[in-house]
Amino acid sequence: MIKFDKLRVLNLFKNELTTYKKVKNRFFELSGDFSKIIDVHFISTGDNKRAFTIYFAVTVPKILEIVWKDDSYLKGSAETGVFYCTINDILTDFSTKPKVKYWDIPNENEMYEEVKGIIKNKLIPFADRFDSLESLNTLIDTINYPAKNAAKMPIMNMCLKLMLNKDREFYELAEQLKKRDIEFYGDNVDELVKLKEATAGNKMFAQWRGDV
Repeated sequence: MIKFDKLRVLNLFKNELTTYKKVKNRFFELSGDFSKIIDVHFISTGDNKRAFTIYFAVTVPKILEIVWKDDSYLKGSAETGVFYCTINDILTDFSTKPKVKYWDIPNENEMYEEVKGIIKNKLIPFADRFDSLESLNTLIDTINYPAKNAAKMPIMNMCLKLMLNKDREFYELAEQLKKRDIEFYGDNVDELVKLKEATAGNKMFAQWRGDV
């Protein structure tokens, strides 16, 4: 592993991600009801050396509030996204087994040029596909990303379908999760179903969803 300048790495991202807000090692782009996160994750490899990788996610503050009781997307890491993947997933078009790509190139200038090209030609175009909650829902359903069924991810997906009033998809996913692991998902599924029933005729909730 090489020893490189962490600040220079982050400045590379800052210069390319002109529409994103930098908070420490993360870059956020707020788009109405959701936020895109690009997380530059550094690891120590010993002898004052470091390597880094890139995570991408899409968070929805309302979903964070419902599932995690906190709607501050700026506090969340990429793992709190309703969609979450690694840069390697994007580079391979989600066609390989889960793998994290770390940069370890002896020639620093070569490394920065490679990463700059990836940001411009791969990462930003992929992130731009998420331009609405509707497109977020579609991409979640159509992309087979490794974290799709991990931990609370399916519950957050249920929340999204609740927000979009996707009744059939909402109840189908609720049934699937209870069949998959009722002990793990049961309480969360029941809470969301109750929330849906309680807010079905609520005008404020309908406005928030965009129904009226």
